[in-house]
Amino acid sequence: MPPMSGLNEFLTGLGLFTVLLLLIRLLPDFARNLTLVLASLAVIEIYTTPFFTFGLVAVTGLVYYGLFWLQWNPRKAIFCRILNVGLAAGLIALVIFIPREGAAAVFLGFRLLWVAQGVGSGRPLPSDPLEFFVYAFFFPTFFIGPLERLDEFRKNLTTEHRTGLSWRETGLRLGRIAVGLLKVWAVVRFLPLAGLAGVPGVYLGLSGLFDVILGCAGLAGYRLSASLDAFPLGTLASRAFLFHFAVVGGMVLRLKSL
Repeated sequence: MPPMSGLNEFLTGLGLFTVLLLLIRLLPDFARNLTLVLASLAVIEIYTTPFFTFGLVAVTGLVYYGLFWLQWNPRKAIFCRILNVGLAAGLIALVIFIPREGAAAVFLGFRLLWVAQGVGSGRPLPSDPLEFFVYAFFFPTFFIGPLERLDEFRKNLTTEHRTGLSWRETGLRLGRIAVGLLKVWAVVRFLPLAGLAGVPGVYLGLSGLFDVILGCAGLAGYRLSASLDAFPLGTLASRAFLFHFAVVGGMVLRLKSL
């Protein structure tokens, strides 16, 4: 989660990225997905470092091609478990030794772990690596989620499966963004003064950020995480949100301890 001092920059970046999503929604699938990957990596590089971003891309590419060939291996379940152990160990090492950059890679690590587990269970990988990279580096969800399984996210990447932009849908998404911004503003404005900037602040602030992220993505036709899409309770009381809250809360505590 971006530090509070960088919250305005994160929300500004999210708003600009939403404009980009709206501008490219009518492009052919390949051109749109390529633009998404390049734009996401450019923004991630701004928030981290060029070297770290390049490392994430390299690791993600190796994982994809390794899993792609493992799909047809009769012992794929064993190899995928070994891969997951290595990924988990690498993620823990990042968080311990370079916590600021490591915190930025936490949800990417979870995505790779989920995909490896799925391949080990027999789920196929997309034959187009571009779809995999959009899933891994989609900027609105990269830093704090929400997490989504690859097969569900891929439905957003083809024109025939993406939601339309009706007046009613637009109004609902804009309303969700407004409510999310109100939550974030309340956290920044009131909770620190009341001495409640710890657990309640992270909880309400993350809920607000999720509302903004889901609203912005929805404006561009990207429906994310059905369990969190039941507004407003999806980003306050669902099990999926509690999981994200625990992860982001741990990241915040780790960064505050530095």
